[in-house]
Amino acid sequence: MNATGAYRRSVAGVRTVRGPGETLSGSADSVKLGRVEEDLPAGAVQPLDYQSPRMPPGALLTFTEYPDGGKLERGPATFGEMLREAMGPPVSFLFLGFLLCVGIIQSVRLRRRPGPPVLAVAMTGTCFVALATLVWTVLDAAQNAGIVTEVEVRGPSLSWRKQNFWGTRRREWRTADVESVYVGPFERMLRIGHRSRISLGAFSRFPRAELDSAVALLTLAIARAKAASQQDR
Repeated sequence: MNATGAYRRSVAGVRTVRGPGETLSGSADSVKLGRVEEDLPAGAVQPLDYQSPRMPPGALLTFTEYPDGGKLERGPATFGEMLREAMGPPVSFLFLGFLLCVGIIQSVRLRRRPGPPVLAVAMTGTCFVALATLVWTVLDAAQNAGIVTEVEVRGPSLSWRKQNFWGTRRREWRTADVESVYVGPFERMLRIGHRSRISLGAFSRFPRAELDSAVALLTLAIARAKAASQQDR
């Protein structure tokens, strides 16, 4: 604690977030998220738990903190998870395509045999909504096809690793283009917002408490990465 009463802490290399009663095999090892522990300079006061984000004991997500970012990861995807992920987009395409075809057919019939105006408006609206949703679904599938098993932000880049039946692949964005991290309002998954692209979806169907804590941890990691990138310029 300095003369003004402000707490000053130092992170030596890597900080690992862990749960009560768990041990570390090395300073850079990742363990289950829980209580925050870090190397402190001599004479420094350990901050209270509420000053740092943490996740519930026994969490399925693992977080490793770096001076210039952090890494959030889960275990490998199971066969059932990959099958469900692979079947999702085709089912959505078929359903939305069916709605679009029904709307178009009914609209053509109404033009030949005019009916109630309300029905014409309803069919037209159905066509527009189905088409817009289909386009968004295609773009979202192109961005988020596969299961994200790792999100890592280090300095100027944020990267993620995806797994599917054809193996794994890695993609990245510039950290400067990342605008927000949040839990999707209509689905239980973590979302990373981009300045000009469809948001990245990751860690779907995880407990809401874990996702909320992951949002806080990753948001802080992105802030550190952006700060480190500016210092290196």
